[in-house]
Amino acid sequence: MMIMMMMMMMKMIMVMMMMMMMMIMMMMMMTMTMTMMMMMMMMMMMMMMMMMMMMMMMMMMMMMMMMMMMMMMMMTTTTTTMMMMMMMMMMMMMMMMMMMMMMMMMMMIRRRRRRRGRRTTTTMMLIMTLVAKMMMLIAKMMMMVVGMMMVLMMMRMMMLATTTTTMMIMMMIIIIMMMIVMMMTTTTTTTNDDDDDDDDDHDHDDDDDYDDDDVDAAADDDADDDSAAAATAAAAGDDDDVADDADDADADDNDDDDDDDDENDDDDDDDDDDDDDDDDDDDDDDDDDDDDDDDDDDDDDDDLMFVSM
Repeated sequence: MMIMMMMMMMKMIMVMMMMMMMMIMMMMMMTMTMTMMMMMMMMMMMMMMMMMMMMMMMMMMMMMMMMMMMMMMMMTTTTTTMMMMMMMMMMMMMMMMMMMMMMMMMMMIRRRRRRRGRRTTTTMMLIMTLVAKMMMLIAKMMMMVVGMMMVLMMMRMMMLATTTTTMMIMMMIIIIMMMIVMMMTTTTTTTNDDDDDDDDDHDHDDDDDYDDDDVDAAADDDADDDSAAAATAAAAGDDDDVADDADDADADDNDDDDDDDDENDDDDDDDDDDDDDDDDDDDDDDDDDDDDDDDDDDDDDDDLMFVSM
């Protein structure tokens, strides 16, 4: 619904611009005075601005006040001072519009950040990005319109001495240039923003996966600690039962230890075989020591994770 309204507004703005240009052309062809032409143009500009800002009542009130000030200024002063005042008014309007756009963008960004903890639907994200893009496009259009008006005013000030035909030709060139720039801005901005948004969403998904891996790693660390404790107990003690327990604990991680268990069952009487098995257990202890070092690192990561949360 919001996007449809924005599209309608864009169409209205384009129609108003074309009407305004036609009116200016007509006025130039006639033998009006400069002040009358300026007044008509300012009226058209104010109408166009109000059409753009129809939703915001506060902006409407400010536009009305500006219009009254313009009229008061135009009645008494010369064209040069009028130009200066008009430039100032345009700059004020531009500042107000840019502030409004920035506030809207900030509100949208805050809403997106607040929802990041929960899994957001892709449709909501798409709607948010589309609205933000439309806002930026409207801001660019406004900048273009105001810039155009400034250029036109400067041209008029320069061309007071020249004929109307040269002024017409210059105005047509400026209008064509403005249309080309508008077409260029609408095409380039949309593609770049899409890529950036996709990258952002991808990063958030990676963060979620990373948290899950940390939880799994913590569970694996507990299992490794049990097997390491049993293996160290086997190295310290001389009982066969303790050695069997250590072998059973290590059997989960190493498939090679299953063969050692079979030899223990067959050759219980031979002391040499038991010694060899103890040596194997010592080797396993070395491996487990390496695992303990890794476990310490993982514990540090876990502590960091909980602190950051």
